[in-house]
Amino acid sequence: MRKLVGLWLVILILGMTVSAGMSNNYAAAVTTSDPYQEFWDILNREAELVVGIENGNLSLAPELIQNSRLGAENAANISALIWQALEELKASGVKTYYTAEELREMAQNISENGLPQETVDALKAQGWTDAQIRALEEYIVQNGANITEDFNMTAFLEEFSMAFISVAFKYNHYEAWALEKWKWTQPAEAPTGNKGEIINPALSGDWVILYLRYSQKDYQGMDPAAETLKESMYRLIMGTGGSVNLLSYERTTSLSQLPGSVDSVKWSKNGGLLFTVTARRMTTSEVITEKKTYYWPNALRAYELISNVIALVKARNYGNNNAKIDSILNQKIAELKDALKVIEVSSEVTKTPILLLKSTSGTATTSSITGGGEVIVSGVPVDESVLVEALDTQNDSGTLVITDVSVVVDKNVPSSVEYHVEVSFKAEDNAVNNIRIKVKDYTARDSDSGTVSFLNAGESYTWKSSRFTYTHSSGGELNLSGEVEITYTPSCGAVPLLQESPEASSTSPSCGDRTITKDYSATANLTSPVDWSKVNVRVEASRTSITEGESVTYRVIVENNQNVELDGVEYSVTIPFSPTNSRTYSERLTFSRMENWLFWRRP
Repeated sequence: MRKLVGLWLVILILGMTVSAGMSNNYAAAVTTSDPYQEFWDILNREAELVVGIENGNLSLAPELIQNSRLGAENAANISALIWQALEELKASGVKTYYTAEELREMAQNISENGLPQETVDALKAQGWTDAQIRALEEYIVQNGANITEDFNMTAFLEEFSMAFISVAFKYNHYEAWALEKWKWTQPAEAPTGNKGEIINPALSGDWVILYLRYSQKDYQGMDPAAETLKESMYRLIMGTGGSVNLLSYERTTSLSQLPGSVDSVKWSKNGGLLFTVTARRMTTSEVITEKKTYYWPNALRAYELISNVIALVKARNYGNNNAKIDSILNQKIAELKDALKVIEVSSEVTKTPILLLKSTSGTATTSSITGGGEVIVSGVPVDESVLVEALDTQNDSGTLVITDVSVVVDKNVPSSVEYHVEVSFKAEDNAVNNIRIKVKDYTARDSDSGTVSFLNAGESYTWKSSRFTYTHSSGGELNLSGEVEITYTPSCGAVPLLQESPEASSTSPSCGDRTITKDYSATANLTSPVDWSKVNVRVEASRTSITEGESVTYRVIVENNQNVELDGVEYSVTIPFSPTNSRTYSERLTFSRMENWLFWRRP
């Protein structure tokens, strides 16, 4: 319990200082155990590898891929550790919400008496040095009076935990980026195909097993299944060839499983892949060899998405029980299924009498899909309804896509800027219900939310937030940034004409709530409140004329003749003593309203 209280105080103090504008660097050291030390080691190496590849050293790509995998798993682990700390704090019954006044009182007490000893002990136990602890105390002393916002420790830790999921996703992005830099050096033009889409047959078997575990909400089983699918993707993208189990499903007909091989791959523009597979099946009189070339337009995207699925599953298995993990996972699984779709580009079939060949062909199986029973896939029994849900590309559940996020400036005056956020989204494949939009604006440190009850397939909607206000005392450019989060419920099965009732929803997790997020950023040109025509510079001298050899006293004066403070004004005065000898004086100052300031005096 003493350790828990110490952790609580550390988090509280860190959160308090964050509310006063402190860097998150302190927060990252809440628990300086091995995972946290690994976090910094991996992050530093990641930065070095990214720079190296950007400078043309592609030999670093394999190491960046491995480092990114370590980073994503480390971030998922830390996310779970923070969530577990939050659950312990909730169970302990300690206070987790503090008003700004209470926080200022705590800061004042720390400035007078220093940090509580149990907090110091907890910090030292977590790797903080005496110098770092003193720096934290000094920061609290200097900034305690600036605390103007309440602090919700529960919300802080929830967001902090989810922030590490975003970190994991960023590592996954760099892993896919490393693959792109390595293999997509001279991408070919994307081909055209006139046949319908199917799930990638070279990956369908592994995908079905993953989808089976997902449908069962078997998160422990999802981990190895997702890792297996990712490894199969990696081999296919790398073009290492080898044997594969080709599984294909044609709606209303049958499921076929054929042993085959990947013969060739070619990388195409926008992260696509062309690959050729060969499969053989035997009849009583002949061996049928079928060679097909497929175009996989979203190969890189699928690779990044399976990495995101792995990060979410690991975070959950490590102990992050945030319901948002499940809704994000539902979204990523739906996106992954879509990214696994391929188009048949060409097909060539040859038939050879069986007497002319050795019996080396593999065994093919064809299973009729009747709507009930089980099918064996890679040695695992799979319910036919799950298999159809995983492989059917013509009966997808509804998906919401954010098409645009824009920042609209409503009012820009010398002292403030007012703006709102417009979020445009569209329902695809099927209808979507119960759409909940949240906007968190980092610049104004404000948020807004809204709902849309129903969108049918193909329908679009633009939601507008309330106004956010940012006050300022200077001109220049301002970055307006934040995050949009949308949670929705997809419709499954036949496209409904109206909003579905909760009872109509399927029990499959693929039909459960999904969450998507998107960052936004825009630049606003601030109108300066300073009227520079009311800022005057003049020189005063002790006499108007002098004789060579005599001394004169003079000074430079700035007059701020307006009711606006000039903050952070830099001045520079250069005094020439001779054509080859001069001296420059400079300083950064703040001028109060209606104030004259003596810049420099020289006798």
